Amino acid sequence: MKPLGFTCLMAILSLMSTDEGAAQLARYFVGASGGVSIGDLGGAGFATSVRVGGTAGLFGGVRPTRNMVLNLGTNWVQKGGGETRLDYVEVPLTVGGVALIEDGLYRGRFYTGLSLGIKVGCSSNLRLPCGEAAATEWAWPIGLLVGRWGSGSHFLALDVRYTHGLSDAFESVPVNTRSWQFRLLTGWRIRGKR
Repeated sequence: MKPLGFTCLMAILSLMSTDEGAAQLARYFVGASGGVSIGDLGGAGFATSVRVGGTAGLFGGVRPTRNMVLNLGTNWVQKGGGETRLDYVEVPLTVGGVALIEDGLYRGRFYTGLSLGIKVGCSSNLRLPCGEAAATEWAWPIGLLVGRWGSGSHFLALDVRYTHGLSDAFESVPVNTRSWQFRLLTGWRIRGKR
């Protein structure tokens, strides 16, 4: 049986046309993001208080059609709750629908996808010992992005994302991470029309 992430990636890529006309219309972009994360840990009768942390990352993407965006990123994000802090490097793959406003100057995007998180840090109490924290995390991101294109190829956007852990954050306790992320994005078109 193939891993869930591989299956989702293949399904998303199959939606993209590879003919020459579509390739000429594609718009490619890169950028950086930063902001704040607010989250907790919960599940199976277990809940923590809210913890505030930070997030920052890089991303790249393609708009293969006028109303669709495929995005791949890498983000450092602080998650956890209460006295437990979990730091991850996440690799989210998202697909979203684009709504263009005022001839494409402003745009909104609703998106969802799948994210793989690799634990890079842990600080916790005895109830949730760091030695039992899972090395990786699968998560489901869902979000809304609203942005504006400046003159030329630059854009600036506000992104609000909710990420729900699909796998347990600790081996001994069935809890997952739940995180809201409020990020400012800036980026540049590197190929294709606006």
